[in-house]
Amino acid sequence: MASRPIGGKILVLCHIIACLWYAIGNMNKYGDQTWLEFYSIKSRSFGYRYSTALYWTLAQLGVGVTSIEPQNEVERFFAIFVLFSALIIFSALVSTITNSMQQIQSMCASETRQLWLVRRFLQDNLTSQDLTVRVRKYLLHAIQKKKVRIGPDDIPIFKLLSEPLFAELQYQRYELAIQEQPFFAKVMHVAQNHMTVLHKICVKAITVCWTATGDVLFSAGHVATSCYYLNLGHLVYKQVDCNQAIDVGVWISEAVLWTDWSHVGELLTQEEGQLFALEAAGFSMMVSSHSKYFEIARHYARNFVTELNKAVTNLSDIPKQQPRTPWIDSTFSSQASSSEACCACLGWRKAR
Repeated sequence: MASRPIGGKILVLCHIIACLWYAIGNMNKYGDQTWLEFYSIKSRSFGYRYSTALYWTLAQLGVGVTSIEPQNEVERFFAIFVLFSALIIFSALVSTITNSMQQIQSMCASETRQLWLVRRFLQDNLTSQDLTVRVRKYLLHAIQKKKVRIGPDDIPIFKLLSEPLFAELQYQRYELAIQEQPFFAKVMHVAQNHMTVLHKICVKAITVCWTATGDVLFSAGHVATSCYYLNLGHLVYKQVDCNQAIDVGVWISEAVLWTDWSHVGELLTQEEGQLFALEAAGFSMMVSSHSKYFEIARHYARNFVTELNKAVTNLSDIPKQQPRTPWIDSTFSSQASSSEACCACLGWRKAR
């Protein structure tokens, strides 16, 4: 992929040099014979003249041979300039390509050794054939994904960014997922002038999780610590009486943000995919740090839990529809006590 822009730039440079070489041959201001006249090219067609000038240019760059030689001082000085420039350009180009090849070889050697160590580990620990295949398949998939998708941890220079600028960058990375979450959608509507908290949530509370085929993300009875947004892949949510397919764009286990919550079903992956995990503790800490968000969260949580309490006989980590939480008036009082928990609606405990 990187060779395409380099090849394009070289072609443009050759075109410019060919045009200059033709223009010099067409000037004849000093009465000297030019290369166009000497080789009887001036009367030929435009295509022939242009292709001849371009062929001469490529020959000066060291990729061909031509019998056309400069015929006067101006042409000779120009030819010397082109040869000297070609020496510098191609030396730098060869050096760049060599360094790139060495980096690629080093990365491949490191990956090969890591995979060899994985095979040794699996063999030494008598791992079953099925698990061995799954581990190796996922690692190969992860290596390919890492080559295609670059995360902020892969770019050390990002550490030089200011904290607010990096937070805004992370927010735009997760923006589509945030807009799908009902609470965040309400916050963006009511407190759109206070986006700093959302930016901090994206840095402190959201992480990216890659999944392999057949992974069990959680099971019934496990205490929830995060809710999830499916960004890539397909999931299956299983309960005793039903299975539910989950596609991209769904938030899972939102209840953990508003109360103590244990999963009531099992979530499995059908293929390799990507999830955004929103940690409840980090979310609560960030929201509690801002009085406006805190007040909106209290009212949202109360309505959310009230609606979920009505479904006490049909609990699910994935509600069949979002709880009917009304839009919150931006004039709410922000005099909540700092000793209250952000998710203070403990009525949800009764539903469990």
